Amino acid sequence: MTDIIDSVMEFSRESGLLDALDGVRRAPANPSPGRPIHYSNESMLRAVVLKFLQNERYAKDFIAFLEKSAQAQTICGFQDGYTPCEATDSRFNRMLSEHDDALWDTVAAAISPIDAQIAGGREMGEFADDAPSFGEILAIDSTSIESFSDAIRKRHIDDGVPKPDKPEECLSTLPNCCKPSDMNAAWGQKTDSKSKTGVSPFFGYKLHTVCDAYYGTPLHSVLLPANESDTKQLRPLIEETLERYPWLSPSHLLADKGYDSEANFVFLDSRDIIPIIAVRKPKKKKGHRRVTYEVEVEGPYGGYTQEVSADGYPICLGNRIMKFVRTDPERGHLFRCERGGCRLNRGQTLFPLDCEGEIWVKPEGKMLRIVGKIPRFSKLWELLYKLRQAIERFLGSGKRSRLLDTQRFLTKAKVEMHVVLSLLTYNATMLTRLTVGDYERMRHMRVKGR
Repeated sequence: MTDIIDSVMEFSRESGLLDALDGVRRAPANPSPGRPIHYSNESMLRAVVLKFLQNERYAKDFIAFLEKSAQAQTICGFQDGYTPCEATDSRFNRMLSEHDDALWDTVAAAISPIDAQIAGGREMGEFADDAPSFGEILAIDSTSIESFSDAIRKRHIDDGVPKPDKPEECLSTLPNCCKPSDMNAAWGQKTDSKSKTGVSPFFGYKLHTVCDAYYGTPLHSVLLPANESDTKQLRPLIEETLERYPWLSPSHLLADKGYDSEANFVFLDSRDIIPIIAVRKPKKKKGHRRVTYEVEVEGPYGGYTQEVSADGYPICLGNRIMKFVRTDPERGHLFRCERGGCRLNRGQTLFPLDCEGEIWVKPEGKMLRIVGKIPRFSKLWELLYKLRQAIERFLGSGKRSRLLDTQRFLTKAKVEMHVVLSLLTYNATMLTRLTVGDYERMRHMRVKGR
């Protein structure tokens, strides 16, 4: 545990976080008699990291743990048995939340050594022979972060404007009038297997995260109110991630149906990233035998409407699903009818008419989404999509062992600070495992003593 905390301190110095904190909060030159003890920013930051590693949910419980544990006091650098009170801890967290960029730079500082350790492990044969390089395959997903607020709106306190019929229609400019205690949070829906509809409402935020899909390392996140659409977050999150890590060369991005949109497919293709995204099935039309997509395409004799099955197979003029043959880098995917063409005018033998028998599909525009750069029905697509489980494992592990969903703050800035520290301590633990050659347990996040 000490190694993990020491590595976080090293990254904090490299990112300039400790210097930034020292620029705001320095030890007083002449301590007053009432406050003779000053806890350094490094000691306070060590304590914050230790709290995440111990998975202590409440500040008061962690302070009590510090007071009783001489070992914890030594790890943090608190001397002579003096430990900070809850008020000191609260003030430090507030100050820490004001250094968002430096916190994310600290997370980024841990990624390069993780990449180096993984590269070394690959050279020594610690991973499978076909293991991709770090950052080659990325995955994106979101998870709910419930607000500490109870979502109950406060009473109307502004006598300058009339009391509204509904709290959300209040015209007051006062920040606390008819507002919940966490004004940055919003109502959203989260997956709930116990619900009849499969989802349940919650009040809070959604955390959108991108991680390495093979090694399970979280790279970057964005925290937004829970009512923000998942689909619109893919592009800005990928752009921010590649801006922070310009040396990454991702070839694939994995995502569930929440990020399905033609715009996302086209954006990723423009960045030479192959989208492996689950696609929402179209609605079945009345009178139609099967569920299909309809795409306007250009053929040798002009434009026409091409039907494609829900699984991504084109449908010929004879209303039959065509078979996939092969892929050509220039022409796209080749599909063919089983017998070279379907008879369109059965019973008329004088002038028999068959469908064209084969079709080339270029994965561009709508076809890029519906059929895919790698066909959605192929085994390769399925194998790649299974790697998306890595981000689900990270989100689950982060919630169980790194306090990812147990924050106790009421503003977005402080909740985001909490999230960044969850990611930072997760990656620092992973790096510690890799440094000692424990490749099997690199993703194993345990809580000491539990």
